[in-house]
Amino acid sequence: MRARFSLAADVADRLLRPALADWRDAVGCADPLLLPANAATEPQLVPLPLPSWCIWLIDAGVLEVESAAVLEGPRIVLHAALAVVREAELEGVERFPVTFAGRHAPGAPHLHLAISPPFLAQSWRGPICIRAAVDKARVWIGGPASPVAAAPGVSGETVATWAVDPEPASGTWPGWPRWIVVRQLEGREPQALWSLPALWKARHGEVPEAGFGGAPAAAVSMRLGIDLGSTSTVVVEEDDATAGAPGAKLLSRQSSGFRRLAGDSATAHRFGCAEQLMAPAGHLPTALAAGSAEALSRLLEDPGAYLQLWLPQAGEGDPPITADRFKSPELLLLSEWLAGLQQRDPKAVSRTLLEAYGRLLGRSLAAAHATPLVVAEGGRWALRWPRLENAQAVLTYPQCAWTASASEPFQSVFDGVGAALCEGLRQAWGSASHQLVADPLAARTASGQRAEAIEAFVDFGGLTVQVTVRIPEVRARPEPLIAGSSMTYLLGGERILDAASFAAADADREKFRAAARAWRSLISRGGHADAEGAAAIREAIFDVVLALVLRQIEATLRRAALDHAALNGARLRLFLLGEGWKLAALDVNDEQREAAATQRIERWFAERASAELVRIDKRRLCEGALQAAGGNSPEETSVELHGVDTGPVLQRWFAVAAGSDAKKTIPLAADPWWRDFAGAEPSLLRMEQWFGAGPGALAAGLAGGPIGFDGGRSVLKQWLDVSGASLIALRIHAALR
Repeated sequence: MRARFSLAADVADRLLRPALADWRDAVGCADPLLLPANAATEPQLVPLPLPSWCIWLIDAGVLEVESAAVLEGPRIVLHAALAVVREAELEGVERFPVTFAGRHAPGAPHLHLAISPPFLAQSWRGPICIRAAVDKARVWIGGPASPVAAAPGVSGETVATWAVDPEPASGTWPGWPRWIVVRQLEGREPQALWSLPALWKARHGEVPEAGFGGAPAAAVSMRLGIDLGSTSTVVVEEDDATAGAPGAKLLSRQSSGFRRLAGDSATAHRFGCAEQLMAPAGHLPTALAAGSAEALSRLLEDPGAYLQLWLPQAGEGDPPITADRFKSPELLLLSEWLAGLQQRDPKAVSRTLLEAYGRLLGRSLAAAHATPLVVAEGGRWALRWPRLENAQAVLTYPQCAWTASASEPFQSVFDGVGAALCEGLRQAWGSASHQLVADPLAARTASGQRAEAIEAFVDFGGLTVQVTVRIPEVRARPEPLIAGSSMTYLLGGERILDAASFAAADADREKFRAAARAWRSLISRGGHADAEGAAAIREAIFDVVLALVLRQIEATLRRAALDHAALNGARLRLFLLGEGWKLAALDVNDEQREAAATQRIERWFAERASAELVRIDKRRLCEGALQAAGGNSPEETSVELHGVDTGPVLQRWFAVAAGSDAKKTIPLAADPWWRDFAGAEPSLLRMEQWFGAGPGALAAGLAGGPIGFDGGRSVLKQWLDVSGASLIALRIHAALR
């Protein structure tokens, strides 16, 4: 030891003695080795019966492993040799056979292993992630110990991901870890030691894509259009025809950015070890998966821990934790998974999860684009690595406040999401930048028409319905008094599904939870609902949401022109954005749902207004954003309208809600539209009050009693934010009866 490490005897004893326990664990049979249950079908998972600090001897060439470890009854046996150089014969090496053996623990669990990125690229700039998963157990994964330092690694409940920065490459392996250690942190903590290159070769064999080395290909540039919704996200990848080719595109390949090294492919997605993302019809769920609530808590304390989570992957069965509905603080409060965490500021949680989603999405995109190209060259296969130079991400954003309790707009929040997305992209791209484009501008550009028309943009999302009306300036007509109006109502698809579940469950908590899960499973997994329940939801949407759209269009036109004839003959173009419109056709299979919903909305409007309907799905919105990016769009100012006659001092329903007018006010029951729309009650119960009102609440009309409103804000908006979900529930309940 003095000759090898130049250490005095007392120093060597002090440094090496802590490692003797590790030796006993692995070889002396005091504690068992970790032999995963799937090692019977995946022999590469038979671990080396060595203490992990012996890796230093193997890397130095002192200990030579002659063959793979093998099972012999209850033991794991490894044949090796110790190479010794005699001082008198420095040119000669003498080899002494050594046999290592250790007992393995009976009944060990099934183990999943995966690595990211899924190719051996030395040009990868981000951390190398090695993931281990053991169902319903704590697991530790990391590198081997050494005589001078503790073993690096990370632990976690069910899933743990070790992230390590790459180092300079060797001849046949990139600068990634060469050895990994996994421990099951239960009982006597059995441990396994594996060679990472051996696991890689056992998984891939000799396919050219698994090789290392190769030449760079032509330079690549790309633009990405991204629409991040409450429930799903769509990405449009537009590369340059005059530049080189990326390795792949995310939604064509649906690569998760991980390569599975071991474990059952049928269940790997539950632990973040599968190779395909969940992307039905090209829509990525706006959700994050985790092995435990502990991983989510760690992320909220340290945003750098985002690599412990993953984007939902394709397969049957759910991960231990799925964090969804985090696009805004209000939507977050509707999430069931939040109950498993300590109480935190919803705004901080929403922002942290949005940015973590952006980083993981950017990393997945980078991994897809950096996939090596395999070309035929001189009768053999050769690798060409895409030279990723510049990426630009264009994100759409809704023109409304991020939270109802503060004035911070979505634009500022999504600016942080764009920065996080670019951070993930730069793990493979040389440079990445982002730009934001408002939803109305992207939709108008996607439609391809610039006709002088009255435009109404209705974004039906997961949490809100946003209605924006634009009045054109026409040369032959007087300038409008207002350029348009914009209103946001807490009546999104998630609230409508909760209202439908409450109406069907008749205030029974367990029935409500079961119904809510069934509706959301139908949407995420596919299928169709029964005709009666789907019709009740459809009619509620038409009678409430579409009625609000018509009310706002008419109010905006009345406010914009005192001479109503000034806008006579103007065309009305109605842009339908968001995925909430599909709720109007839940009785139709997924493939036909989009077309069926649009046809039904057109029929409803044909009886009430002359309008040109333009359906802008998420993909078209992304394409419109890419076209609009870089242009100088005029700053458009919009106002809120009261939407209903108010008192005690009469203000008409098309009056502007002025911020300086802070008097308390109420809707006037004399407004006939209001009586027909909301009924006789001054307010209805808030969603939070549903189950506290008792089983007879629906029969009693969910009455909420007198309530005052701020005259400086739209009274119709305030009433719907409080009572809208109950209004939907009452209409669905009446239809089901």
